[in-house]
Amino acid sequence: MAWGKVTGIPTPAASRREAPCALEGRCGGCGLQHIRDEDQFDIKVAGALADLPTALRDRLAPRQEWVRSAPWDWRHKAVLLPALRGERLLLGGFRRGTHDIEDLPHCAVLAPRLREAREAIRGPLKKLVRAGLQLCPPGSALHGGALRAIVLRASRSGDVLATVVVTSPNAALRSLLTALVDSGALAGAFEHVHSSPGDAIRGSGPVEHLAGVQASTETIAGVPLPLLPMAFFQVNPGVLEGMVLRLRAEAGTPRRLVDAYSGVGALGLAVAAGLQPSPGLIGCDVDPGAIEAASAAAEGLSLSAAYSIGRPEDVLATNDTDVVLVDPPGKGCDPAALEGLTRGTPQRLLYVSCSTASLARDTERLAALGFEARGLWPADMLPQTAHLEWIARFEPISPRQMA
Repeated sequence: MAWGKVTGIPTPAASRREAPCALEGRCGGCGLQHIRDEDQFDIKVAGALADLPTALRDRLAPRQEWVRSAPWDWRHKAVLLPALRGERLLLGGFRRGTHDIEDLPHCAVLAPRLREAREAIRGPLKKLVRAGLQLCPPGSALHGGALRAIVLRASRSGDVLATVVVTSPNAALRSLLTALVDSGALAGAFEHVHSSPGDAIRGSGPVEHLAGVQASTETIAGVPLPLLPMAFFQVNPGVLEGMVLRLRAEAGTPRRLVDAYSGVGALGLAVAAGLQPSPGLIGCDVDPGAIEAASAAAEGLSLSAAYSIGRPEDVLATNDTDVVLVDPPGKGCDPAALEGLTRGTPQRLLYVSCSTASLARDTERLAALGFEARGLWPADMLPQTAHLEWIARFEPISPRQMA
């Protein structure tokens, strides 16, 4: 990967502006603030379409069906990396292309409650650092009991969950978070021990509940869903809601819905709960905590659901499915997963993708399995960045009919 710097533009395009944030170009979080909010989505989609197969590109939905986002205050998760710069405590992220940490006291893409929680943490945390608390963000040497990161997650109702990621249990940090829960600055506090080297924020160990609520709730398209401190959940709940509504419209009236790569069940549960009649739901994920949360949420919603721990090709291959919903990680689906999930020739396969490249590759793989693209919708999950999410609908070339 290479980085460049724009030194001048002789004739700026009409879509350009001065970046609203002074950190644009230094912070690694955005990258497109120089493009006007009203033009960003169209420009991103136009650029990404060239990387998709023609058969999928030709199925792009009309602009009025694209899933849009508010340009600011949309991000409901923050990973804060700590560092000292002189007497100043930094709580921010990497500068672009480096391991240098940039403080982000006024990040406008963060939900306001996250900004408030970060500043509530900063003062008491600085006292601990002055008293000897070690900091070891990614890229630095490991120390016992040191703070690696703070992960904040907020619901739209205002609850904030905070997790300290440490190299070994730290009583002082536990007391700090517990006091913030008692004061009302946080709704729940957690500790996660991660002692392995590397840049990963999460390790393989459990997340220990310290104080306050054990989970929050995010309501998506009328469906209450579990919001856990470290389990995957889309950072832009407004766009997630728009995607759920589109998926419901494309699902039809299935008797059985498969939710592959389910996580805490956000997509599958929200889609299934909005269909009449509600389909039987089966899902899987490799995260045991996420499966436990999804099962509990399904029970609370009175949905008929069965979740399993494992990979789709191992636990979800079935010959009795009407609709398959897949929401894989950025690398896309393993070939074995696609083969297993299409073996019973479902009437529809709804593919949610966070990577244009892997969606393009898996579109070709699905074509080889006898499935063709019937619809494509972009979703602006991360405004001010080049990132796009996609919803693609695939159907068998000779589909069986639903009863």
